[in-house]
Amino acid sequence: MLMEDWSRLPKTVERSSYTSRIMDIIKQVHKQKADIRKITDDIHEVQVDTNSVSQKLMRTEAVADERIFKRAEAQLKSKKKDTALIQAYRDLLSIREQFEALVSAVDHIGKLTTETSTTQARTVQLKARGIDQNMEQLLSDLQQVKEENADLKKKLGKK
Repeated sequence: MLMEDWSRLPKTVERSSYTSRIMDIIKQVHKQKADIRKITDDIHEVQVDTNSVSQKLMRTEAVADERIFKRAEAQLKSKKKDTALIQAYRDLLSIREQFEALVSAVDHIGKLTTETSTTQARTVQLKARGIDQNMEQLLSDLQQVKEENADLKKKLGKK
C-alpha cells in the first residue's frame, strides 16, 4: 500500500524544498520562544518591582504610624490636644487607602492587558483556521435559507 501511495505522489517536488520549509518553521518557533521568554521575564521584573515598592511602602507606613501613635499617646498623657497629630494620622490613613487603590488598579490593568493579548492571539488563530471564511459561508447559507423560507411561505399563502 505504501509503495502504491508513493508511486502516486508527484516526483517533481524535491526534498530540499520540504527541508527548507521545515527549517523556516523551526526558526519561527525559536523566535516565538524567545519572544515568550522576553515577555515572561518582563512580567516577572514588573511583579518584583511592584512587590518591592509595596513592601517598602508598608514598612515606611508602619514606622510613620508608630511614631504618630506614640506622639499622640504622649499628648494624651500630658492632656494636650494637638490637632496636627490627628490630621497627620488621618492623612496617613488616606495615603494608605489611595496606595491600595492604586495597586489594585495596576493589578486590574495587568489582568486586562493579559486578557486582551490572549483574545488577540485567539483571534489570529481563528483567522488562520479560516473561521472568517466559514462565518461568511454560514451567513450566506443562512440568507439563502431565509429566502427559501419566504418563498415557501408565499407558495403556501397562495394555496
